[in-house]
Amino acid sequence: MKLPDNYQTVIPYLLIENASDFIQSTKKVFGVKETDKTMRDDNRILQAKIIIGESTIMFADATDKYKVSTSGLFV
Repeated sequence: MKLPDNYQTVIPYLLIENASDFIQSTKKVFGVKETDKTMRDDNRILQAKIIIGESTIMFADATDKYKVSTSGLFV
């Protein structure tokens, strides 16, 4: 299976509160690279991707329909 660049076989996918703050915090602490971000109409993050070292993490702002989940995997 050919994976896209900067993707590993299993990718964490998090639904979190304040995803924009998460991006800023990880940039400050880990020097992450933000590779993708799609916003919803309400100015919250629909989907974003960051790279820490050689690992991609995907995440989005939680919603009423999609509650906070800090342990999802994208395979």
